[in-house]
Amino acid sequence: MPLLTESVVRPANQLGIAHIDDIYNNAREAIYAAHISAMGGEGNYIVRQLLPSDLNESNEVWAETVTASGSAYQNSQIAGQTIPDDTTVCLYGLIDTSDPQAVTQLRITSGQGVRAIWDLFPIIGSNPNVSGSVICRTMYAMTPVIITRNINVKIEYYVRAFSPQVIRGVEIAIVGLVAETSGLNIQA
Repeated sequence: MPLLTESVVRPANQLGIAHIDDIYNNAREAIYAAHISAMGGEGNYIVRQLLPSDLNESNEVWAETVTASGSAYQNSQIAGQTIPDDTTVCLYGLIDTSDPQAVTQLRITSGQGVRAIWDLFPIIGSNPNVSGSVICRTMYAMTPVIITRNINVKIEYYVRAFSPQVIRGVEIAIVGLVAETSGLNIQA
């Protein structure tokens, strides 16, 4: 499967409220259309915010511990998660609360190929006033990544090189939506 998205990510502080609303609305429309297509037609579907458990994260917490070797992508716990049969997932942004920000790229793979590489380094890497500050903590993809039912998804982090090699906690929340049959996910 070829690279399907534009893979451009922009920090929220460079976008107006209307642009962020457009990104959300476009993602919502795209996931609904993809879900209807995947399910074979209209039905009783809902679109809701993505939860960590939708991508196999434990304890409803968006946090990973990755080895900062700087030489390869570091697999997250999302590796090997298959989207359930009656679900469609849309990924359209991230929130990085790591301090300092160590992740410079996210690679999203589904099925047999790379769907997007979100390159964060141009945003956080060269300006010391930006890197590690709250200026660019929330970032939005200009094109959402849609993953339909029964397809494997893997999200990997590329970690900025540190010397010596260390293990750091990375706290990146994936911003997204889920479309599913109404009544499947009831939270207490």
